[in-house]
Amino acid sequence: MTPHELYLNALRRNLNFWHNASQPLTEARIISLAPEADNIYQALDEGLDFPETRAEAARFATLFLPFVEYHGFWYAWMRLFEKALGQTIAEPEYLCKTLYQLGFLLLFTQHTPEAIQKFEAAEQLARQTQYDYGLAYASMGLCNAYNLLHQYGRAETFGQTAIQYFQKAQASPLQNALAFNLMGMVYHNQQKYAAAEDMLREALKIRRTLENVNEYLRALGNLAITYREMKKYAEAQACYEEAIPLLNRSPNTVVKFSVQNSLGHLYFDLGEFAKAEQIFLKMDTDYLQQAGHYAWLARRENNLGEVYLKQNRLDEAEGRYRNAVEYWQLAGRDEVEMGNSFGSLGEVFAKQGRKREAIPIYEEAIGLLQKYPENLWAKDRCGRLGKQLEAVKG
Repeated sequence: MTPHELYLNALRRNLNFWHNASQPLTEARIISLAPEADNIYQALDEGLDFPETRAEAARFATLFLPFVEYHGFWYAWMRLFEKALGQTIAEPEYLCKTLYQLGFLLLFTQHTPEAIQKFEAAEQLARQTQYDYGLAYASMGLCNAYNLLHQYGRAETFGQTAIQYFQKAQASPLQNALAFNLMGMVYHNQQKYAAAEDMLREALKIRRTLENVNEYLRALGNLAITYREMKKYAEAQACYEEAIPLLNRSPNTVVKFSVQNSLGHLYFDLGEFAKAEQIFLKMDTDYLQQAGHYAWLARRENNLGEVYLKQNRLDEAEGRYRNAVEYWQLAGRDEVEMGNSFGSLGEVFAKQGRKREAIPIYEEAIGLLQKYPENLWAKDRCGRLGKQLEAVKG
């Protein structure tokens, strides 16, 4: 046997070892395998280097998305999927999975246009091969992407398609819960709160029966956000009381931030500004900086600015809003949220009597918000900022 053949046999044994050690990928295994992430990545990376092991490595890589998402290993797996797509993947099913899973990782890392390209390629391939799961996941990805872009009509169409194909494929409870949760947030963003509540309660009902704590926390957090908008504060508080004991079980810092951020907003809505401030200040900014989560840094700074504005701590509010705008620019993602931060900064200037500085800031905010006519919140915010601008020009 040649050295090359010996190496390939060793590589196959290594891939088989990690396959057996990880499958089925339960939450317990997701947690226990975290220290082995580099070894698993190396086995898959080397497997993709050789034609003899490439197909096996590509198939195996697509089984790990829950592991990657759970721990936030997004960039490493993006490189792996890009490498797989640069090779020849013979099986259409796994090519489709690689495309839409890479799309989800691109969404997680705020590369929405690139994600849409991957989802569209996956959708086309799934239709050609009549792969219902592929159509469901590609549609769910497109729903997610257009929701982030505030194009809610398109998002709703793709969300309904995802639910339809998951039902056709007799999807697992987790898959149905993913679709219900996403559709609930699309309804939420259109201010269809009753429809959102129905979808999100169904998602939570399913997720309570599963062992994935991250998905459980997401469901609780999203339902709580909807209850807040409906002014059902007792129901929102009950969601947080159920979520808080689960936070220590989740290694996913972004999921924790999402719940904490939402809880801070509840205290803000209730006028408990000191509690809201403490929640926002607890967020681990060192982690966010290192991981490049600029959107979350922007939200944190904006939220603290909102607290300080309410408390008339105007100099502190100005600093936070300036930070938020800088982070939104680094994130390159959400002009609605950036416009909101600009608008609040204009309000600070107006309250400080700095009218000449306030006017261009208000105009910048209104210009950003006007780009998104489907976003009813942005439309309302734009109207309120317009009145403030008129008053400043007065």
